[in-house]
Amino acid sequence: MVYAPKRLLDTITAAFTEPLRLDDITDTLKLRVPLYAPKGIKFIPSSVETVFPVDIYTEKTVEVPIKGVNFPVDKTLRAFPSKVSVTFQVGLSRFRQVEAEDFQCNVSYEDLLKTGSEKYQVRLNRLPKDVAHIRINPEYVDFLIEQISSYDY
Repeated sequence: MVYAPKRLLDTITAAFTEPLRLDDITDTLKLRVPLYAPKGIKFIPSSVETVFPVDIYTEKTVEVPIKGVNFPVDKTLRAFPSKVSVTFQVGLSRFRQVEAEDFQCNVSYEDLLKTGSEKYQVRLNRLPKDVAHIRINPEYVDFLIEQISSYDY
């Protein structure tokens, strides 16, 4: 319920809480927060109960294959190693849902030609939302572009 003079009442479209700052929350928090009421306006009730759910972060590691893309039909990528370990932090509630298939490490033929080296810095082309602090091991892989015999394809 909102009580206010008609000229103010016609302009109210929402109720907001007073500003609230929460630091170092480690567990779900349930608080009663007062509603912000400008002069001449009264809300009933004058406060609302709020819940701030907290998810505990944990670390997970998955093995992601390195795949060559945009290679000519007679060439293929050989990476050493052929997979990298991707370690990341994720909320405990999503731990079981995040899998290796959610990540993608593609290496384009054009990028390899531009490197001028036999080492490639591994990058992820796709990763799931809600993951943080991603580490890739090893950061660099050795590679070679192998010529395939005409009877192999």
